[in-house]
Amino acid sequence: SPGFGNHEAPGELERQIAGGSTARRGRPARPATELRGRDAELAALHRLVEHERLVTVLGPGGVGKTRLAVELAARADEATALMLAPVSDPAAIPHALADALELRVVDGDVLGACALLLAPGPHVLLVDNCEHLLPGVREVVAVLLGRCPHLTVLATSREPLGVPVEQQLRIAPLPLVRPRGVDDLARSP
Repeated sequence: SPGFGNHEAPGELERQIAGGSTARRGRPARPATELRGRDAELAALHRLVEHERLVTVLGPGGVGKTRLAVELAARADEATALMLAPVSDPAAIPHALADALELRVVDGDVLGACALLLAPGPHVLLVDNCEHLLPGVREVVAVLLGRCPHLTVLATSREPLGVPVEQQLRIAPLPLVRPRGVDDLARSP
């Protein structure tokens, strides 16, 4: 279980020793507005994340993949958001993850240090905007899942990651109510 609920996370001392305080590290901010029109998708995503190690939310650009994933990750006890939109080099993914975890790695294996910090779990890692870095994301996610038995990866992408354990949730654009007046538009998600 990725820790949806209030309980003390095991391995707290180990995390503090490995990387300092774990308080709100790279935590996705809960959006200021309520999520509308995605109740069924949010429930399906929650069920998948509760039982699977890697779940990818798929859909065209602008459909709301990130918004849905952030909503779910914000509800987890321990979550980190790795936002890949500004990353252009696949080799920079481990460094971006270290930054998201507020982990300073001077020398050595950056991804390994991140895995040590995430391993005690439970933890949800949101990896957003994967499509432009698929081979690099695939490699990083495979390593993390192999080394972190209590980690759940929630990814967003226009295309599947292609990792064997990946479960997918495709979302479509929200429907638009044919407006007959201003009130009809206000009810449209």
